[in-house]
Amino acid sequence: MKENKCDTCKDLRFKLKRQEEYIAQLVEIVAVTNRNATELDQRISQLEYQLKYQHHNLIC
Repeated sequence: MKENKCDTCKDLRFKLKRQEEYIAQLVEIVAVTNRNATELDQRISQLEYQLKYQHHNLIC
């Protein structure tokens, strides 16, 4: 019976380790996505500024 408990514990440890790896991957994906969203937001702000500047120069 002790052997069964050990096998069960090994299986649980394996599953826990795999879940930890999945969580780490998801955290990494969220970080990259957040970085990309921030860069995109900055780029959009730059383009909006350029459009306003060009629009002002065309009117004036």
